Amino acid sequence: MAESLPPPYLLYENATYEFCFVLPSKVNSAGIWENATNPAVIFSYSLPFLELQFVMIFLVNHLVYTILRSIGITLFASQMFAGFIMVPIFKQEQMERIFQHQRLGIQIMDTASLFGFTLFFFLTGVKMDIKTAFRTTKRSLGIGIVSLLSPILVGAAVHETLRQPNEPEHIRTERLIGTLIEALTSFSVIACLLAELKILNTELGRLALSSAAVGDLSTLFLVRIITFSRHISSSSFSVLVRGVITCCFIALLFFVFRPLMYWVIKRTPNGEPVAAVYITATTMAAVGCAVLTHWTDQSPLIGAFLFGLAVPDGPPLGSALIDKFECFTNGLFLSVYVTSSTMRFRLQKWLSDPSHVKFSAIFAIATFFAKLIPCCIGSFLNFMPFRDALAFGLIMSSKGIVQLSHICTFRDNKVISQKVFTAKIFCILANATIVPLLVRFLYDSNSRKYGSYEQRDLMNLKPDAELRVLACVHTPNNIPAMICLLDLTCSTKESPNAVYVIHLIELRGRNSPLFIAHHNQETSTTASSFFENIIPFYEYEGNNWDLVTVKAFTIITPPKLMHDDICTMALEKQTSFIILPFHRKWSIDGSLEEENNVVRNLNCNILDQAPCSVGILIDRGRI
Repeated sequence: MAESLPPPYLLYENATYEFCFVLPSKVNSAGIWENATNPAVIFSYSLPFLELQFVMIFLVNHLVYTILRSIGITLFASQMFAGFIMVPIFKQEQMERIFQHQRLGIQIMDTASLFGFTLFFFLTGVKMDIKTAFRTTKRSLGIGIVSLLSPILVGAAVHETLRQPNEPEHIRTERLIGTLIEALTSFSVIACLLAELKILNTELGRLALSSAAVGDLSTLFLVRIITFSRHISSSSFSVLVRGVITCCFIALLFFVFRPLMYWVIKRTPNGEPVAAVYITATTMAAVGCAVLTHWTDQSPLIGAFLFGLAVPDGPPLGSALIDKFECFTNGLFLSVYVTSSTMRFRLQKWLSDPSHVKFSAIFAIATFFAKLIPCCIGSFLNFMPFRDALAFGLIMSSKGIVQLSHICTFRDNKVISQKVFTAKIFCILANATIVPLLVRFLYDSNSRKYGSYEQRDLMNLKPDAELRVLACVHTPNNIPAMICLLDLTCSTKESPNAVYVIHLIELRGRNSPLFIAHHNQETSTTASSFFENIIPFYEYEGNNWDLVTVKAFTIITPPKLMHDDICTMALEKQTSFIILPFHRKWSIDGSLEEENNVVRNLNCNILDQAPCSVGILIDRGRI
C-alpha cells in the first residue's frame, strides 16, 4: 500500500490528508536474511526501526558526553547538544524519514520515549518526600514562593511593555505559557543537578531541595487554578466535574493506595526484598493512573507523578522500584527523549524573525534574573556568604528535562508555534550549560577541606580535657566492638567522654538526604525505625552515668558523600577522635566472611580529609 510522510504542523489552519496503511501493521522481522538482495527491508518493520533509532541516539549521546564532561558540561546538556549535532548530520528529508516516521499516525520513537518519560515522572514522585514541603523552615517557604511569583510578575511586565497593538490571542497564550515555564522550579531538576555537582548533602543543597519542593507543589497548584479559571467561563459544569474527579483521584491515592502499600511494607520481613508481585502491581497501578488522567483530558505525567508521591519513599518498596527501573529509564529512555525533542528545533525559522528573537532574548534574561536576584537576596539576608547565596540563586534558576517536557507537550498539542518552541529549546540549553559551570566556580566543595584543624587530635588533647569521640556505625554488627572500645577509655568525672554516634545509611529510593537527631526525641515513623540500632549506646550511657554523654544521629546520604557529613560533624562537635568500622568482616572460624568496598572507599576518604585523629576498628570477633 502507499505510504505518506506526516504532514507539517499546521498551527492555525485546517487541511485534509488521506493515508493508506497496511493492516495488520508489521512489527517483528525475520532478520537480515528475510531479503538477501535488500537487507534494509527489515527497517520497514516497526521494532527494528525503533531499535535503529535508539542505537544511533545512544551512541551519539555517549560520544558527545565523553567529550564535554571534561569541561564540566552536565549529562542533560550533553544530550541536548547531541540533538543539535544530529540535525545537520542528515539531510532534512532523511532525518524526517528516520526520526519522524509514523505508523498509524503515531510517531514510534516519541511514543516509546514518552512512555519512558512517564516512568521517570513516576520515579521522581517516588523519590520525592512530600513531607519536605510541609516541614520546611520559613526561609525555604519564602524562597520557594518568591521564586515562583517574581518571574511571573516580571514576565507579565515585559509582555505588557513590548506588546504590539491588536496582538492575536494565540500570541498572548504563547507568552503566558512561556512565563509559567520560566517561573517553574522543578524538584527533580534541582535534585539531579545537585547530585551531579556532588553537593546534595551540603547546607546549600538541603536548602535548595526544600525550597524546590515548595516551589514545585506551588506550581502544580497554580497551574490547576489557571486551567480551571480559563475554562470556567465557557463551561463551568465541566470544570466542576473535572475538579471533583481530581479531588477523588487524589483521595483514592492517599487514603486507599498508600495504606495498601504500607500493608505491603509490613508484610515484608525486615531486611528482605519486596516480593516481585507487589513491584509489578505497583508499576501497573502507576501506568493505570497515567491512563486515567489521560482519559480526563489531562497529561498522563500528572497521574504517574501523583501516584509516585503516594508511594512511601525509601526502603523497602520505594528503593526496590528505584533499583529496578531507574537505570533503564534514565540510561535509555530519557536520553532518547531529550535528544529527539531537541532535534525538532528549527534555528533558521527562528532567526528569520528578528523581532521575535529580540523579544525572546529580553524575556528570557529578565525572567532569569527575576528568579535569581530574589533567591540570592533571600539567602544572603539569612547570613549565607555572598558566593554561596549567588550559587544558591543559580541553582534555583536552573532548567532541565521537566521544562523541556512541558515545551514539547505544548508543541505536540499545537499550542505554541515552531518559533516559540525553538526559542525555548535554545534558552533551556543555554541555562543547562552555563548554570552548572558557574555553580562549580562559586561553590567548590572540594576546596573546603579541614587542613587548618590538624592540631585538634589525640596527640594535642590535654590530660584532663573532655574526650569527644565520633563513632560511626553501618550495621548492628559494628556496635558491640565499638562499645567495648569506648569502655577501654576509662572515663572519669574529671575527664568525661562525649560520644557522638552516627548511624550511616545509604540513600536509596529518595532524592533528599535525611538527618535525624535522636536525642531531640523525634517521634516520626522514620526516626523510630532507625532508633533501635542506637539503643545500645544509650544503655552504655546509663551504665556510665555522669561519666559519658551520648548523642545519636542517623544520616541517610549517598555513599560518595558520606565522608563530607562525617567530617562536618567532627568539625562542628569539635571531636578529637573518629572511630570507623573496618571494611572486612571475619567469621567465627577466622575466615573472611564479607568485604565491603563502599566502606573501604569511605574510610579512605575520611583518612584524607578528617579534621582530627582517625581510628579504624578491626573486629576479629571471638577466635
